[in-house]
Amino acid sequence: MQVYISVAATTAQAGLSQLADCSAHLNRWLTVNRLKVNDDKTEQLIWPGTRQQLAKLTVTQLRLTSSVVEFDSTATNLGVVLDNQLSTDLQVSSIHTLPTGLLQCRTN
Repeated sequence: MQVYISVAATTAQAGLSQLADCSAHLNRWLTVNRLKVNDDKTEQLIWPGTRQQLAKLTVTQLRLTSSVVEFDSTATNLGVVLDNQLSTDLQVSSIHTLPTGLLQCRTN
C-alpha cells in the first residue's frame, strides 16, 4: 500500500496530521476486512524537493494508529531503491551483476 501527500515544508506538520488521519482510516478499513499493515515493514520518506527544503523540516517521525514510524532516508518499493533526494545512486549501486562465469562463451 502506498500513500502520498504533497505539502510545503512550512506546513509539514499539518500535512503529516492529514497523513496520520488517512492511515487511521485505512487501518479501520483493513481491520473490517480482516487485513493488517505490517508495521515492521512500514517505511516513510519525505521528498522535500531540495536539500534546503529538507533542512527546514523539523518532523522526524509520524505517529500511526498502532506505532510510531521514523522517516528514513531510503526505502525500497517493488525492488527499486528510493532516497529522499530522488537520486539514482543507491539504485545503481544495489544492482547485482551476473557472475563472470555465466558470461563466458564456449568455443568448442
